[in-house]
Amino acid sequence: MAVARSPCQNLTIPVFRNLHLLVRCVGKSKNIRSDGTIIDYSLHASNLEYELSLNKSQEMQAERGRRLAAERGAFMTTFCDRLEKEMKGTFERGQEMRGKLFEEFVTDSGRKVILRQPHKRDTEKLLVFMNGLVNEKRRAKDSQLHTGFESTLTLKQERAWLEDLLTEVRNRKIISALAEMDGKIVGNGEIVRGEYEETRRHGRLALTILGTHRGCGIGREMIRALVAEARRQGLKNIHVEFLARNKQAVSAYEKAGFKKVGRIPGKVYRDHRFLDALIMARTL
Repeated sequence: MAVARSPCQNLTIPVFRNLHLLVRCVGKSKNIRSDGTIIDYSLHASNLEYELSLNKSQEMQAERGRRLAAERGAFMTTFCDRLEKEMKGTFERGQEMRGKLFEEFVTDSGRKVILRQPHKRDTEKLLVFMNGLVNEKRRAKDSQLHTGFESTLTLKQERAWLEDLLTEVRNRKIISALAEMDGKIVGNGEIVRGEYEETRRHGRLALTILGTHRGCGIGREMIRALVAEARRQGLKNIHVEFLARNKQAVSAYEKAGFKKVGRIPGKVYRDHRFLDALIMARTL
């Protein structure tokens, strides 16, 4: 065992690993100098014990400070994560209520159009739009509308259809866009993903504009917005099918990068005539 000599006498004192034991040991010892004065080590021991106690208190305070800082850091991390989730949820709920905005533009005739996703409050507007297409198809023998639009819908039917559509949009199975002008829906477009895993990167595009609003650039902008969103969601190619006699549609899709890839003779039977369907496609 190592030893240390007292500075006041030629006396060896064991060096203890535990300083508190050293303090208690030294505190009980005394010595007499050559001049007769008595040295009481208890005073030195008290000072040493006080310093040790002070250091221990400072260390405890520092440890407490570190612990509180860690707890505050953990609390702030949890709080910020929760706040971010709540804000994200609020934003997503808000988007669902008002519909994601794709863009706003002005038509060739100078009227403002909003392109956005549908939302729950669109039921009545969509009902007017869909039944308007049914009536248009019934009146016009040379209608350019493709298949469907054969009978009017009820509000209940439209509400159920819209609920299913919004579910598919949330699940990223359908990309849907509405064109709204002066609070009225004048266009509806969508891209439906392939239903199989092997065709998930392919989409089928469908687009319909009210007859009173065709030819002013709405269809062109809707195609552009749908193509951009399809690319953003990871689709690699899309196709569209419509009546081969619809020259406006052919022109609009060609300008958007589509090419003719097929023709189905006599697919549609309307007004005692068989009409061809044209298929156009493009990569993204």
